[in-house]
Amino acid sequence: MTSPAGIRPSTQSTTASPSTANTPATIVVPLDGSDYSQRAVPIASWCADRFDADLIAVKTPMTNDDAVRSTMPLWLVELVADDRYPRLRACVADDDDPVDAVAAVVHANRDSVVCMSTHARGVVGTAALGNVAEHVVREVGVPVLLVGPHCAEAPFEHGPVVVCHDGSPAADAILEPARVWARGLDAPIVLVHVYHPLDTATADDPQSVINPALASLGRGARAEVIAGSFAAGAIRNLAHELDASMIALSTHGHRGLSRVVMGSVASWVTREGPCPVLAVRPRYFEH
Repeated sequence: MTSPAGIRPSTQSTTASPSTANTPATIVVPLDGSDYSQRAVPIASWCADRFDADLIAVKTPMTNDDAVRSTMPLWLVELVADDRYPRLRACVADDDDPVDAVAAVVHANRDSVVCMSTHARGVVGTAALGNVAEHVVREVGVPVLLVGPHCAEAPFEHGPVVVCHDGSPAADAILEPARVWARGLDAPIVLVHVYHPLDTATADDPQSVINPALASLGRGARAEVIAGSFAAGAIRNLAHELDASMIALSTHGHRGLSRVVMGSVASWVTREGPCPVLAVRPRYFEH
């Protein structure tokens, strides 16, 4: 990574991000120079203040000109100098691949998470930063806070963290990160489970599917069990109803009538939801 004179370099560490849900110590924001990608910066900055975390913007050089590769673009210089983001540091990546660039910064700084904008069309992140968001969620191996097109600029002044759970072991991956973020945001937790109304086995006692997950979230967490054939829409509607600060989910779970296909839910909820979406891959905890 390179940083010109006058720009605060990122604080490097030899300790890679662990596979446990620690309090975020570093928030990494991928930027491509567009105004849309910069929508993540105020949200990331607010989180960095709340968690007392480092804030690093990473820009991938999209050129083969070595003289330009090492130069901090003017828009990034101005962003770092902005008094609204006193924690913000910046670097230009040596690697042209944006996912590799993000991964390098994540694994060079302790307890990192990623915060980035995405349109989330189709799959998570096929616009704004290309398919970068999709691959960051899938490959980098840390929680990713996705800022969709309808996300409020100041989302954390309001209601609870809405934690999505389909009853599968894979969905458990979100529980500890959700607890950490809810504690940091000083927000209550609402665990939501959506089951298909034609799934008669689940309909007999739908909350029993998520009772272990609810217990693991600690005292004060409550459950919302909803019958619906469109899980993503039910989650979005609940987030609006509760004025949610954040939606948290695992990106994979069971398939079938009684279970949510969490990958597609993550995409739709990020695209249509009113607040950031904290996404975690189940393999985040498999190391």
